Amino acid sequence: MLAFSYPEIEAGIARDEKAGLSLTAIVEDGLDRSDEAILFALATMERSRIAVAGVSEMPRLAEVARRELRV
Repeated sequence: MLAFSYPEIEAGIARDEKAGLSLTAIVEDGLDRSDEAILFALATMERSRIAVAGVSEMPRLAEVARRELRV
């Protein structure tokens, strides 16, 4: 799972490239947050500073990416 290696990747890019990095995991809307496997995955991503967004947020996230990439 990328969540376990992401902190090291983020630190390496910050050190070597002097650049910031962010990662967003796209998940189904309405996840069953009573499911222990889902809770574990979400908690793991949170500990690794990976944002979590629902599929319904994709248009907003795409607009943010477009602005940040200047395309």
